[in-house]
Amino acid sequence: MGWLGLTEDETLDTSIWALELAYEGKVEMLKLCFGDGSDPDAEQTPGTVPATKNNVLEVFRTLKSKAKGKAK
Repeated sequence: MGWLGLTEDETLDTSIWALELAYEGKVEMLKLCFGDGSDPDAEQTPGTVPATKNNVLEVFRTLKSKAKGKAK
């Protein structure tokens, strides 16, 4: 989903391990294209949650568990 380029069905049918690998690859690609964001003068927008690996994977886990609950 989103910037990983997967549909909802593809996301729900993909293992967490594969999603983690895709996430890490996408982050590495973005760092190579746009830099690693290590600018000390940059400020994070108030009220936002950083898109860390753990935060993104938790969203996928939550979506997958909710989708399984609806299928029953």
